[in-house]
Amino acid sequence: MKPECRLWQSKAITYMPTFKPIQTLPGLLRAEVTFYYPMYSKEGKLKKKDASNMLKLLIDAISNRYGIDDKFVTEGSFKAVDSEQEKTEVILSVL
Repeated sequence: MKPECRLWQSKAITYMPTFKPIQTLPGLLRAEVTFYYPMYSKEGKLKKKDASNMLKLLIDAISNRYGIDDKFVTEGSFKAVDSEQEKTEVILSVL
């Protein structure tokens, strides 16, 4: 894993709320994710950030943070929104 990916993942974990997840999941999980970040350079070109790659990093970070095996995340959606403010919104739900 590239150092910048590892750094992003480590930082993401620090923003995740503290809660005790269910020890034994009652089912599979759905993840709905929205990434907000500046998508274009000052010259108007699309930046190299790739939301689909960020999704895998995020799911792995969630798995690490809460001790949930990522194989339980079997469904979901993601989108990237052009925004000056960088943030990520996640909704996890049990299927």
